[in-house]
Amino acid sequence: MAAGKTNEAKALAPSPDDGEIAYVTARALEQGHYRQHPFDDSYSEKFFDRYLESFDPQRLHFTQQDLKEFAAYRETLDNLTLAKRRAADTTPAYRIFNRFRERVDQRVAYVLDLLKNEKFEFDTDEQVTVNRKDEPYPLDLDEAHKLWRQRLRSEYLQEKIA
Repeated sequence: MAAGKTNEAKALAPSPDDGEIAYVTARALEQGHYRQHPFDDSYSEKFFDRYLESFDPQRLHFTQQDLKEFAAYRETLDNLTLAKRRAADTTPAYRIFNRFRERVDQRVAYVLDLLKNEKFEFDTDEQVTVNRKDEPYPLDLDEAHKLWRQRLRSEYLQEKIA
């Protein structure tokens, strides 16, 4: 597989029951959770951030461009979930997940290409941030490639040392 080409897996899409499940779950959390906090804009932000973090805790896959595209969901998840009785819009979750899968496929293709074509030499002084949890997301796919390459070189060197 060449760099840049992805393993075009079929994108997931909401099923007919997803809207009702999301709606009922949101209402149950509002009413049954010990805090009984309404599902509002502040909770939308928390759910949005945790959803992204669950897929990309090291901030290696999503780009800042991706986050700009998804930014509208940050404070509107509550509206999309509770606007229509038993008919929540779960599209954001699927769009974000499908983008994550796309980025993982891109990373795999890029790494495979590097493993086939890159000559790994370690004759320069380089640093790699191992824990990127608090680092910014890569600006775009080019910057993501640089991070993926650094990570691969680091892991390759660790394997050689071991």
